[in-house]
Amino acid sequence: MSDVWRAKFAGNVPAVPVANETSKRKAAAGKKSAQNPAEGQVGEVDGPKSPEALVLDAKIVEQGDLVRDLKARTPRTKELDEETEAAIADLKKLKAERTTPSK
Repeated sequence: MSDVWRAKFAGNVPAVPVANETSKRKAAAGKKSAQNPAEGQVGEVDGPKSPEALVLDAKIVEQGDLVRDLKARTPRTKELDEETEAAIADLKKLKAERTTPSK
């Protein structure tokens, strides 16, 4: 009986290498991202950006830094929360300006 258990659980049989197998969820996500490659890049262009777009991107980065700084402050007060909400609203407005084409 011990030989049966050794044969079954001792690892005498070499492991069969598994081919690049992905889960169903990962395969579906990969297929979805292949169909919509620019979904996360709304409003971005492959070519050089205009000076106005560069200025807008700089404003977005600056406002994003401000929001991060406000969120990092530890003594949370009502005034700080209101200031953070206003800064987030401004950041969202700037991002909306970037995604809408100006003609």
